Amino acid sequence: MKITTILQTYRRPSYFLEQYNSIKNQTIKSDKIIVVENNGGCEFNYPDDVEVIKSSVNKKYHFRFAIGLLEDCDYLFFYDDDTIPNIRWTENCLNTIEKHDCICVTNSRNVLPDGRQTCPAGWGVPNNEEVKSWFGGHSWALRKETLKYMFFDDIQNYNNGEDVQISANAWLYGNIPTYCPPHPTNDFSLWGSIKGKEFGNDKVASYLNNPIHYSERIKLIQYYLNKGWNPI
Repeated sequence: MKITTILQTYRRPSYFLEQYNSIKNQTIKSDKIIVVENNGGCEFNYPDDVEVIKSSVNKKYHFRFAIGLLEDCDYLFFYDDDTIPNIRWTENCLNTIEKHDCICVTNSRNVLPDGRQTCPAGWGVPNNEEVKSWFGGHSWALRKETLKYMFFDDIQNYNNGEDVQISANAWLYGNIPTYCPPHPTNDFSLWGSIKGKEFGNDKVASYLNNPIHYSERIKLIQYYLNKGWNPI
């Protein structure tokens, strides 16, 4: 079993080493760690054992997933740059994938009829069991073979919605569901994000810097609803 973990850096250099150490300390280790650096005008100090891919422009959110297509591995893990997993998150995801043949996320989302989102499970709403979800974010874990479905359809919005696209297309084209693994309140070692509230609301958070962030997402969700996306 080979695991590749792909991190993305942009404008949060102070978080990187903590995230890197959390990946290295997992109970199930990654065989390779790749860092995809979008040009955010910040300097990063990377450990010698990571593979760094730098872009001279900000390729935003889908770039890291496209890199994953080139990896020779069995499982892929992707993390937002504000996400610090606890030590059994990899183990938690692999167990969930084995049970449900799914994409795993650490903060799940469900979709209301008008396209708005609710958060039924994850680090923000702890859950004791796996929860089937429409989509989710902050961290994604999946079989390498599942990733291809993300790009079976054209990217509809390069500024937003990679989390919607990967789950919607995996379900539409591969019948692959999305699940949020357990985030029990009595065992934080299983959690996929332990500082989400602290790190995810800083001044560089994308939802705070894009005034049409939510309207773009509703439009994208409606696009996939029109294609028949209805996983729950």
